Amino acid sequence: ELLRELPPSAFWPRPKVWSAFVRITPQPAKRAAIRHLPTFFRFTRGVMLHRRKVLRGAMSSMLSGVTKAAIDEFLLDLSIDPRSRAESLPASRFVLLANNLPREWCETL
Repeated sequence: ELLRELPPSAFWPRPKVWSAFVRITPQPAKRAAIRHLPTFFRFTRGVMLHRRKVLRGAMSSMLSGVTKAAIDEFLLDLSIDPRSRAESLPASRFVLLANNLPREWCETL
């Protein structure tokens, strides 16, 4: 929810963009869909550290010992293109990924 917009003149040094105060209201039903919050947070953070990489590469960087072929198979089973970038995925896909990570992969996060 947009609460207030701030012009560049409200800051020093002046940015070239307008800023805004926003209110984010959590939705309990969506949070309840996450099976294990610590795994979700670690997974999402790990992937977003490499958000410009393709998802296969980002996951490979954070999951030591897991082959790219195994990651591709995992992603394709969830109907996610391994060449997509983390920054382009909606939040619901992160929930889907984290909820379905194999147990042994979770241990390497």
